[in-house]
Amino acid sequence: MKFRAWDGIRMATSGIMFSNGNMFTAGDMPLMQYTGLKDKNGKEIYEGDIVEKWSHCSLLERLSPLYNRGVGYYKSLTTTVKWSEQGLNYNIYPHHDDSYWKVIGNIYENRELLKEE
Repeated sequence: MKFRAWDGIRMATSGIMFSNGNMFTAGDMPLMQYTGLKDKNGKEIYEGDIVEKWSHCSLLERLSPLYNRGVGYYKSLTTTVKWSEQGLNYNIYPHHDDSYWKVIGNIYENRELLKEE
């Protein structure tokens, strides 16, 4: 398991220790667990990250006058990565099609991005 912590100024990956199955940090820094997923650019996705889901446009969507004349992708979702106790998994998942995730920030350093949720 990998974790990072917000120390109030920056993300820290050191200073996180385990003892008898319990996790400790220096102070009361919020911990974020690595999801095991990486975004389009190879960046690790952690709890608390703000991600965009980009989906591949179908041919029909590309022919629509409303289509954003990009390279065949559109932003279909912006969300904060969270753990779901009900499903015992994260609210994002690996893609098996042409869509992908892109990390655009996190809830501590980029609060302005939370307006979109």
